[in-house]
Amino acid sequence: MVSKNQSSPEAEKAVEDIRQLTQNGQTVFISEEMFLVWQKKAHFWDKLDRLEQRLNDIEHTYVVTLRKPEDVLPSYYQELYAGLSLVEKLRPSCFYRNQRCDCYDYRKLLNWSERAKSRVVFIHFDNLTSSSFDLGAALGEDGLSGIEISIPNSNQGRTLPNKNRELPAVTVADMGRIGLVRKLADFIKEVAPSAFERVKMLSRSMTFRKAGYRRVSPPSERLEDLNRSYEHCLRYLQHRDA
Repeated sequence: MVSKNQSSPEAEKAVEDIRQLTQNGQTVFISEEMFLVWQKKAHFWDKLDRLEQRLNDIEHTYVVTLRKPEDVLPSYYQELYAGLSLVEKLRPSCFYRNQRCDCYDYRKLLNWSERAKSRVVFIHFDNLTSSSFDLGAALGEDGLSGIEISIPNSNQGRTLPNKNRELPAVTVADMGRIGLVRKLADFIKEVAPSAFERVKMLSRSMTFRKAGYRRVSPPSERLEDLNRSYEHCLRYLQHRDA
């Protein structure tokens, strides 16, 4: 197991590969949305700090895409749904009020960009979907000119015209993420593996809520706050670049 302050062998090798490529005059472009996705025991601020530490001797630029929160939050919820807690699946408002949605609080991202030792460039998401978008020109990097970016919409077929989104069933198995239940399940798995498998199958067949299309809109006050942060960021960048 690799601790929070240690690098895995795979990460160390990736950094070394990047170092060698850049030393040979090449430009490396890494696209990874999970850098700003909160995961268990890994807040995205911690991820960015560790990334900065690992790349500290390599010249690099961060590219942050801007999207209006009201346009992306339901899709974000749908994308992360499988890994959410039972409470967050039954009450989406708990998810939206959680710090994992801070990646769409652009005031905080602006504050981070001002503290970062490396260059940070903000690009509007709509520009990335434009066929005329020139990544090299946007970043001021000749080595990236002519690169085309394709961004698939993985949730396109899972949303109705009324914006209701397809969600899997919520079952008793989702209780396995609760601490005491998980410990009990681990104990049963250890002492009675066959019984554990039967209980697991049964728990997946018992539903709290059936699969179907549902409205998963954020709470109005949270959405308004994040939308204000988005507008604030746009004004700040326009003033800075004027």
